[in-house]
Order: sequence, then C-alpha cells, then structure tokens
Amino acid sequence: MVSKLKKAREQSLHMELVKQRRIFAERALYLQSALYKEEALLAMDLMETKQVVLDITVSPIEFADDNMMLDFISHPSCQRCLNRIWFKELGATWTGVWKLFFLAALICYSAFLMDELDTFDGVSSLKPYEWIVYVYTLADMLEEYRNLATLPKWSNNTKHPGGHSWWYKLKKYLYNFWNILDVVSYILTIIAIATRSRRFFSLSLFTMYMRFLFVLLMTRQLGPKIIMIKEMSVCYIMQICTQSTRICGMNQAWNTGEYGESSLFHTGRFRAMQALTNLKETAELHVPPTEQNGKTILISSVVTSMIGYWL
Repeated sequence: MVSKLKKAREQSLHMELVKQRRIFAERALYLQSALYKEEALLAMDLMETKQVVLDITVSPIEFADDNMMLDFISHPSCQRCLNRIWFKELGATWTGVWKLFFLAALICYSAFLMDELDTFDGVSSLKPYEWIVYVYTLADMLEEYRNLATLPKWSNNTKHPGGHSWWYKLKKYLYNFWNILDVVSYILTIIAIATRSRRFFSLSLFTMYMRFLFVLLMTRQLGPKIIMIKEMSVCYIMQICTQSTRICGMNQAWNTGEYGESSLFHTGRFRAMQALTNLKETAELHVPPTEQNGKTILISSVVTSMIGYWL
C-alpha cells in the first residue's frame, strides 16, 4: 500500500504510513528481543505460530518476509527458527571446511571444463571431475527447490488459506535477483550437458562464479564492498550505454560526410576543416618546396588533424 501511495503522489499519507510502519517494526523487534532473552525456545516457536489478523491467517515470520522487515528477520530467534525448519536439527557445524565446499565444486567444474570435456561415448567415458559436477548440480537443484515442491497447507477456514500456493511461491522466488541467477545457471547447465557444448559449459561456469558473490555478501569485510561495486557497476553500465550511443551517432555522421552529400558537413566547423584541407593541398601542389613552406604545410596538417579529432 505504501508503494502504491508513493506512485500516486500522495506524499502526506505516504509519509504517515511510513512513520507508522517504523513504529510498528520497532515495537515488534523490542518484544521479540525481550521474549528471546527470557525464553529462547518459546520465541522460536512463536515465529511459526499462525494467527488470524483481519481475516488473514499468517505467522510472524511469513508477515515479516512479505513486508521486507529485515531487522526482524535478522534477529537470532528468526534465524534459529529458519535453521530448524530447513535442516531439521541435522545441520553440520559451520567450520572452515564447509565454507570451502562451494568453492571446491567450482574448482572441479573448472578442471572438468579445461581438461576432461570430450565427446560423449557412453557412461564409461565420464571422468571423475565430470561426475562431481553432475552430482553437485543435482544436489544443488534439489536443495534449492525442495520447498517449492511441498504441498500448501490449508487451515480449517477454507476461505483464507494458512499457506501459500505454488504460484505465489514461484513469483516470490523469482522476485530476487540471485534466485533468477540460479535459474539461469541451472538452465545453462542442463543445455550444456545435453549439447556437450564448451560455450554453454563456460556460460554455466560463469554464472556459478557470479552466484559465489552471494556467499561473499554474508561476510562482514567483503559484503559491503560487493554492494558498493554493484551500485557503481550500474552507473558504469548507464555511462557505457550513453557513450555507445554517442559513438554510433558520430560514426554514422562521419560516414555520411565522407561518402554522402549531407548538408550537415558543409556548415560551421566542417567548412573550416575543408578550407584547411584545401589550403594544405594547394600548398603541396603549387608552392615550391622550401624550408619555410614545409613548416607551413606541417602546421596546417597538425591543425587539420586536431580539428578532425575534436569533431
């Protein structure tokens, strides 16, 4: 609603709702922190408890995710609750070996692309690095999309579902840029495996390296720097597009003046350039080649070149 009001230029109501949203988020975060200090397990269970609010059945963690309440979601109670949902108490200890697992898969993929990629001649022709790439890709896809395959849970009140549909989950998933990058990576990998094309394998490996930046975002030292680089890259891309348009336009104008009879090149600066060119040709053809005349021809050539460069 706040974004719709901003687009409709309802500034006063928009600012009022933003203020109320901040107050609500601060109070929710305060209550969450106070309960987590007293009863950590109760605070974790409360994140999954569904309540009916304004005829909508929703849990606190679902509400925070739908409304981008990042401070609320980053609280330890939410993070421990999500860890319990995803890993079912089976999560491994977060040591340095597990941190390097994704990087090791990228290294194996690179080694396969450089040394082992060859014509497919049966299962026996597959080499160790290629098997590692296939197993890792399959496991990564299953882990990424297992929550989309679960059946939606419905509450007793059939009018207001307690869970989200598959279509809603899919739209929510594709709303994130990193998830779109995951989809592109999986599609390129499947096409590369089907066609055995080195180009598609290279594109797939490139997208996997791009996905590794998302892992680096979680580090305290490199995360802010990557975000800054991303914002700077957007500005650079816009500048490159602008300069490319200028270069294409000047190239077209130069070709028109060189080979056509456009009136644009017979006015203003181009008349001056043509006059200097004619002066140089006249000096070369009709003036005896003395030392003073040679200096004059050299100066006129330099001036003509400078004018042509700036134009």
